[in-house]
Amino acid sequence: MNRTDAKEKKFQKYFLEYFARCGWTYGIACYLWDNGVKTTGNESFGYIDHGTGAYINYSADFIPAVVKAATDPDANYSIKTIYNNAPK
Repeated sequence: MNRTDAKEKKFQKYFLEYFARCGWTYGIACYLWDNGVKTTGNESFGYIDHGTGAYINYSADFIPAVVKAATDPDANYSIKTIYNNAPK
């Protein structure tokens, strides 16, 4: 769910990128649930405005990383490299 705290945002990006790369690595289809909610907090899973296609809140900060993780064939970009760059 969408957050307001900077540290929580970093961990959200990390988790989504790691999860998507695991899917790529092990051949498991993944998806990002988007319920269109534009606020933050409980049940706020809006990432792209369904009417305009614009990013919601700060999702532009992590959607490209998730797409890269789910599609990039570079063998040097791995679960391990994502893990080793986890936020502190």
